[in-house]
Amino acid sequence: MCLRRQGQHHGVRHLLTDVAVHSGSHSTLWPLVVQLSSLETNWAPASDRLVRTWRATRTMWVEVWRVAACLLATAPLVYPCTTLAVTKGASQDGSVILAHSNDGNGDVAGTVEIVPRASHPAGSVRKVHGGVIPQVATTFKYFTKPGGYASVNEFEVGLAESTCNGVYEGNASGLVNIVDLSAIALERARTAREAIQVMGSIATTHGYNDNAESLFVGDRDEVFVFHVQPDDTKHGALWVAQRIPDGHVAAVANSFVVRTVDMNNATSFLYSASLPRLARQRGWQPGQDLDFTALFSGPEMGHRYSSGRRMWVAFETLAAQHLSPNYTDYVKDHPYNASYAVLGPKPGVRDVMATMRNYYRGTFVDPTVGLAAGPFGTPDRWAPGPGEAQVHGAWERTIATPRSIISYVLWLRSAAAATAAGSAMWLAPHAAHTSVYVPLLVSQNTIPAPYANASVSRVDRGLSAWQASRFVFNIAQLRFNLAIADVAQAQHKLESGSMDLIATCDRLVREQDPTRRAAMAQDLTKGGGWHLQQQQQQQEAPKHQHPQDPQQQQESQQHQGSQQQDPQLTVHQLLERNAEAVVARWWQLSDELLLRYADGYCNGCADHPRDLGYPAWWLRAVGYQQGPPPPAAEASDSMGAADLLAAYDRNGDGVLDATELTPLAQATQLKG
Repeated sequence: MCLRRQGQHHGVRHLLTDVAVHSGSHSTLWPLVVQLSSLETNWAPASDRLVRTWRATRTMWVEVWRVAACLLATAPLVYPCTTLAVTKGASQDGSVILAHSNDGNGDVAGTVEIVPRASHPAGSVRKVHGGVIPQVATTFKYFTKPGGYASVNEFEVGLAESTCNGVYEGNASGLVNIVDLSAIALERARTAREAIQVMGSIATTHGYNDNAESLFVGDRDEVFVFHVQPDDTKHGALWVAQRIPDGHVAAVANSFVVRTVDMNNATSFLYSASLPRLARQRGWQPGQDLDFTALFSGPEMGHRYSSGRRMWVAFETLAAQHLSPNYTDYVKDHPYNASYAVLGPKPGVRDVMATMRNYYRGTFVDPTVGLAAGPFGTPDRWAPGPGEAQVHGAWERTIATPRSIISYVLWLRSAAAATAAGSAMWLAPHAAHTSVYVPLLVSQNTIPAPYANASVSRVDRGLSAWQASRFVFNIAQLRFNLAIADVAQAQHKLESGSMDLIATCDRLVREQDPTRRAAMAQDLTKGGGWHLQQQQQQQEAPKHQHPQDPQQQQESQQHQGSQQQDPQLTVHQLLERNAEAVVARWWQLSDELLLRYADGYCNGCADHPRDLGYPAWWLRAVGYQQGPPPPAAEASDSMGAADLLAAYDRNGDGVLDATELTPLAQATQLKG
């Protein structure tokens, strides 16, 4: 669901592909899948060709919807996203923290881009999904994922998106989708509350034509959770926003979370004018509690617990709230509130990162335990294919998933930090549990090249952050139970170094004396962590240089002087170098993991034998003891009675019958 913004024709093709797989190898859908796969142009020409195809092959579409309906009832094909929010009163340092994982299906690389601030002449229009709307005079700079959701703008207003299930279908005449709304909000808003008002106005005025969606909307002072979906008019929108109480943490995992709406509390609730009318249509009466989720949410996406378990573990880890992981119906049972007060230690940025990496390890639904985890305890489960069409079921949906395109943690820092380096966006391409979070400042105007460029069709070794993380993830599967410890150690070292770097950058920005600032910048370059030191050594100029001509020397001095006068420029350069060095280290880690765990060994491991083999429990589970018997020499010369019984007792009854003795007799005969 979170991925489809890259091009609507990709979503249709993937749906048809999955339906064809479930229909069997002789499905009449396969020619249509092949035809759609060849459409590399935009959706408008593709849709024209698709209409012509439909007219000629209506029976195919009958099959599409027949099988698709079955799929949605048994094994829904969704790629949901997880979002978290920590209010300033709940966090360690008084900052607001938002987190989002953009989860997809592996055919889009995770990158980030910056849309710059711009001025627009009077009468300008802005292009949106369904047409154009009036443009404003000035639009603000913001970070976004190409083809996807906007993240944070220059005024430190941040968003975190999660697709949900609503009760109204898309408005045929609606002009905007959630991608439009998120971008327009950050183009025009200076606060979280203003962003909600912008999105609500745009959606109701121009019509919302998209799935039900949820956004955490935050700034340095407050956080809201915003829900939006089409309405019954086919040209408007239904929306609501609830302020998260200060001191609380919140989570949305592809289901609405706003429950009782107090329509008399304008501080804590904002909503569309259509809300009371639509609520009455669905059975609500004035004077009753208006439960937004109970009235306007569709069923939980995917299987039961797909949403709720992620919320349960988030509240457990971030707020020390010991809630039940079980319920019957997420919408009707109201198993969780939108937010909870923090009962334990206040979480910080690193704690939110850890939660985004959570795969229920140590819980009663730990996916690293049991036969499904394989011999080496991987928590990762692949997307459904032909086998799942024959065996209906489901895996636990964890927060961390191999289908993540990118995840980020927005650190909207407190007012005290506004005088320093400012707020940051920590990026982790691909799966969070085997990726590394790298900070970029909201004040930056460029994205480091490894985070701006990536491809799914070629390997950009040494260049792409997403590819580096993808390599680490897949190589870690060789021996996940051991490799994940190596990954975690590298994550801790790099993320600690980045956090120290930001703290030092704060001191650099606050320093008013130019001479001392220049000295600090030099020390920072040399001492900002092992990875910066390593890169500094690689980039040191050779001892023998050609002397500069006078003009070059003057330009160099002017450039150095401008850097001393602008500490933010120095900070941005250091953070870009840090990001590039982290990517280089992650590529190096992928090579180290391959060398260490290649071919089933533990090469150069001091704390493990080189020949690791398989765990005994797994060998028993897969019938290893039922394999070929040992050779006759071992059977007759070196094996005692107990060994013989263990080797040849196939049915486990403690007695060697005639059938079981035959292999032993044959082996002895061969020896003789």
